[in-house]
Amino acid sequence: MAISAKSRTVSFFMFSPLAAIPRLICLVKEAKHQGLIKINFTSIAHLKLLCYTNLMKRYIKKFFDNEILSYLFFGVATTIVSVGTRMIIFYLTKQELTATALGNITGILFAFFTNDTIVFKQKRENWFGRLIKFTGARFFTFLLDMALTFIFVTKFPHIIGQFVGDDINIINTVEIVLAQVTIVVLNYLFSKLFVFKNK
Repeated sequence: MAISAKSRTVSFFMFSPLAAIPRLICLVKEAKHQGLIKINFTSIAHLKLLCYTNLMKRYIKKFFDNEILSYLFFGVATTIVSVGTRMIIFYLTKQELTATALGNITGILFAFFTNDTIVFKQKRENWFGRLIKFTGARFFTFLLDMALTFIFVTKFPHIIGQFVGDDINIINTVEIVLAQVTIVVLNYLFSKLFVFKNK
């Protein structure tokens, strides 16, 4: 009986780990009912938690082992860090170019270390050379970002303002979103093709 239960459980885990958890709990309860093992409900709850925890760890590892998914994840994280810094600085100083500069610098540093170590899994050798190339690529998109800010927020805010009642805070926010979409795409192409070519 115990061998059969174990065999069925192992087979179930091989094909559907998530679905196997309720089945495993049922087998444990069945064995307890027949006096084959002594286990309380607290132990069953701990077993269930352990199964789910191990399963989540496996899925998280699989997620970050996928280059595209991990790049998108850290791309979003970089955008949050960069835009968050930028919006805070702008709110405090009302200096859009200063806010754009500091936001980009923060984003560049965060993006390099996450891309280098987690996304593209580079060896530690020549990391400074990659940092230079990465910074050069990001400097290009930084200049693009500054140019878009100057055009749509500083010089001609009415281009966006005509749709949002000329509110400078909304104008700045809209410009940030539009610029970031363009920049994320360009940054991926530069990283993939010119910076992190070899593991």
